[in-house]
Amino acid sequence: MPMALMSAPWPTGETEQASIVVYAEVTEYIKSHPKFPQRHFELRQLLREIYPYFLTYSILDRYADIRRSVRPPYGKGLIGDMDILIATTALERTLLFLQQTATLNESPN
Repeated sequence: MPMALMSAPWPTGETEQASIVVYAEVTEYIKSHPKFPQRHFELRQLLREIYPYFLTYSILDRYADIRRSVRPPYGKGLIGDMDILIATTALERTLLFLQQTATLNESPN
């Protein structure tokens, strides 16, 4: 589950923000939960407090550059597309990036 929705309390007290891609990842994660409808409702309630950053051309352009830099022959190719989209949104919007995936530490950018 993405760390962005698991950490509490938030580090700053400012308005919480996240890439809209995080919603997709969390939804994927909770779909296997036996109480999915309840968990999905709770997620939607939580998202009333979080500002979603939607994908933009500038985010997608930077994503393409980062993705190319981490794929062979330039990188190991260990970082998934969704993780790159979330990280790129954080970079483009100058957001604090909370991660759970250890392979993101290997990003050259």
